[in-house]
Amino acid sequence: MPNGHSTHQIALAATTAVQQTRAHSYKQLLLIIALVVLVSLLYGCGGPVIDASSDQSMQASIEHIRAALTDENRAAFDRALIDLNDMLFNRTDAVSQATIGLYRPEALLRKILHGKTARDVIDMVEEHRQKLREK
Repeated sequence: MPNGHSTHQIALAATTAVQQTRAHSYKQLLLIIALVVLVSLLYGCGGPVIDASSDQSMQASIEHIRAALTDENRAAFDRALIDLNDMLFNRTDAVSQATIGLYRPEALLRKILHGKTARDVIDMVEEHRQKLREK
């Protein structure tokens, strides 16, 4: 054997190296999982969602969401809710009137908002505004 090492010592050293590599890989995997969870909590989930299962729960959840937002985001969320209401109920075209006619206005609004975060609502309304600008 070169350098006086036995086969057993070489095998032991190789096994130790593999175990250390696995432990390092495992630690990296745990770190990646932790980062994914953290990013999901911060951005993916986007915070509390609107519970629009009833008019009362919708109002309470909107107030809860508003309280958790910064002043700037609260203003954007409020503006998005107002604009959404205008987009849904202050239009006079036949398609809008037919759609509104299928639902009570508050039921239609609940259907649209249920399960959405403040960011979802803001993005949805902004996307609709952009489509209107392109027409």
